[in-house]
Amino acid sequence: MLDETLNFKKILRETFEAYSEFARDGVTDVNEFIFDDLKKLDIYKKEEEIYQIIEEIDDTLNRIEKNHSDILQYKKNGFPTSRWIEDRIEELQTIYSREDNETIPKLLDVIINQENNKILQEVLALSQQLEIKQLDSYKFEDLNKKFISSKIFDAFQQNTALSLISANGIDSYDEDILTPLGDYVESKINDSGDSMVKKLVATAAIKATKLGYIKSLEGKSTTEIVSIVDNGLTKIKIGYKIAKGDISVPEAVDYLIDRTVARVEAVVFHTCKRAGGFVGEKVGQAVGTVFGPVGTAVGGLIGRVVGECVGEAIGEKINVGIRKIADTAKDLCRNVYEAGKEFVSNAWNGIKSVFSW
Repeated sequence: MLDETLNFKKILRETFEAYSEFARDGVTDVNEFIFDDLKKLDIYKKEEEIYQIIEEIDDTLNRIEKNHSDILQYKKNGFPTSRWIEDRIEELQTIYSREDNETIPKLLDVIINQENNKILQEVLALSQQLEIKQLDSYKFEDLNKKFISSKIFDAFQQNTALSLISANGIDSYDEDILTPLGDYVESKINDSGDSMVKKLVATAAIKATKLGYIKSLEGKSTTEIVSIVDNGLTKIKIGYKIAKGDISVPEAVDYLIDRTVARVEAVVFHTCKRAGGFVGEKVGQAVGTVFGPVGTAVGGLIGRVVGECVGEAIGEKINVGIRKIADTAKDLCRNVYEAGKEFVSNAWNGIKSVFSW
């Protein structure tokens, strides 16, 4: 893990320093830079491969942002996030599964809960498998649609909480601060400059993976890597905002949950687009990578490395904010497990109430 961290940090610094040089020459188009930067690796046989990577980075980030914006608009109009999930599942079924109204919702529910259990087992060092409770029917029709969507939303909430529980603190800081990363953390939530920073960090992660430094991401799609980067970077910015008092813990949790939901849809959408249809195995693998132990670990690695690069003044505030959520959530999840020997959905209500101190 130490070598993985050091190698990723080296590539991250090289990427941002190269972009600074690129921008000093008067060219600020980040996509043009990414093309030149990936081409220098001499790994890709055709330029078209690089163009496809850049397009997928753009499309994935744009999809996440659009989804998140839509969810916030739903809530502004008085509809819960689960209603947005319901509408998106119906949309997917209309496109890919008109004759089958069970497969898509069942896959999403089972996969997310399965990955939640894997993360919880790692966090609590459990030796036994946790039970995954499936519904008697996943027929996405009538009132059952709302019930299923609410259950899937519960799983997304739990996944967000578990991702926060798994977050490692920043233990050391570099003297040579990467100013663009510090600016990202300090900038407002949903700042217009976020996309550029996420593109550059995603490029560094793609390069590190191609060079064999992040083994767990080898063979994973650009969308999967970009989604993991989005999670890692979003988490540290929100942690900083909590510590600064710009956002309360419950508000931060709601934001991160909605971001998780937005990210899941983006992963499903782009996986289907790449596969030319809803292929359950491929969708399951992609969702499992991003929202399971692999995505949680790599997202944590990315957040930690970025935290080290922004210096102690900013980094310690990130630590404070993340710990406000993670420490409490970890204790509560252990208590829930000991009480019921499974991670049940009502755990989330307890987590949110404890967050309100």
